[in-house]
Amino acid sequence: ALFSGCFSTNSIVITPVQVPTVTIAQSSGTICAGSPLSFTASGAGSYLWSNGATSSVITVNPLSNTIYSVTGNNSGLCFTTASVAVVTNSVPLVSVSPQYATVCAMSPASFTASGAASYLWSNGATGQTAVINPPGSAIYSVTGTDGANNCQSTVTLAITTNANPLISVSGSTSICAGQSTTLSAQGAQNLSWSTGLVSASLGISPSVTTTYSVWGNNLAGCSATLPVLVTVNPIPTLALLPLSNTVCVFSNATFTASGANSYSWSNGATGNVLNVAPSAATVYSVTGSSAAGCSSSATVSVFTNSLPLISISPAAATVCALSQTTFVASGALSYTWSNGSTAASTAISPPAATVLIASGTDPVNGCVGNNTVSIITNSLPLISVSGPTSICIGQNASLTASGSNSLNWNTGVNGPALVVSPITNSAYVATGTNSNGCIGSASIQIQVNPL
Repeated sequence: ALFSGCFSTNSIVITPVQVPTVTIAQSSGTICAGSPLSFTASGAGSYLWSNGATSSVITVNPLSNTIYSVTGNNSGLCFTTASVAVVTNSVPLVSVSPQYATVCAMSPASFTASGAASYLWSNGATGQTAVINPPGSAIYSVTGTDGANNCQSTVTLAITTNANPLISVSGSTSICAGQSTTLSAQGAQNLSWSTGLVSASLGISPSVTTTYSVWGNNLAGCSATLPVLVTVNPIPTLALLPLSNTVCVFSNATFTASGANSYSWSNGATGNVLNVAPSAATVYSVTGSSAAGCSSSATVSVFTNSLPLISISPAAATVCALSQTTFVASGALSYTWSNGSTAASTAISPPAATVLIASGTDPVNGCVGNNTVSIITNSLPLISVSGPTSICIGQNASLTASGSNSLNWNTGVNGPALVVSPITNSAYVATGTNSNGCIGSASIQIQVNPL
């Protein structure tokens, strides 16, 4: 080729851009497989990690040995790359047997873990075996740790709980000594008692307070036991004071009972004290009850002495008012009359109808008998006398009596009228008889004056 020998020149300016220096804060790491590990890159404006992350900080959970790289750039022109290696330690392969268990409520379930050096259960237990008493169905876990590198893994286990039967018992659980009771259980099947009886009902007659238990199960195979306390209450021991008494007929006899909380007597009385006044020998019974309702009975006897049979003669009387009548009592040794007399006989002059009482005492048993006599009184005629009460000597005085159909004067004159001529002061009495034969009288005093 031919050259003309001519040349031209041009120039270009090249400005170098600084390459970023990318560093990773943690140049390497050793972790348990699956555990988190964080890396922080610096030295560039933006980053792109090999796992696709674009932030300066990444957190990874590698399951095996892994190299992570990050590429950093400045303004998109220059790039540089850094890497870090992660070494993973294998985690223990923990297993638990059984992993699923079905138990009755509050019954223990035993689990055994394997595959690690040490274990921690979610209920706080340590060791390879844990016994759990769940109140209900629940999920538990166990974490196993490798003894060489302390790596851990966790496995879960499930417990399903079946309800226990709810047993209840009816029947009297408080009885009196010597009584029997029947306990009836319900709420379960295959019921049996601590006495050995296989039955829902148990008849018992314990002599002392005793605890019985009943067992039963349900279709899930869960069982329950219920204790039943049967209290045996003592029979009250009654004491009576006195046990017997001898009194006069219709006189009071008192008995006192003790040893119980309440009392009921055969005559209807209540309370611990009995007061009676029997007409004949009588046996009284009392039933005493304790606070628990237990009772016992006892008896007391009342013997009676008869009263003396008092007679009064006459047995009745009808007399004129204020007339004296004598009554005689018999049938006893000593007497007391309602008018105060203490002799066998007494005289009385009643102004009106009255009742006279005679009380006689038996000398042997001291019993007192009474009898009464009724006295009917007929009224006296009401006699009145009229006439002058003062005359001169030698004069006559005419006197008139009234109040009876049969009148006579103390002068011997019969009839209502009387004429007298007294020479000295004189008294004149008119006496009259009524239809009952009762006699009444009246008087007048005449003063004789001299001339």
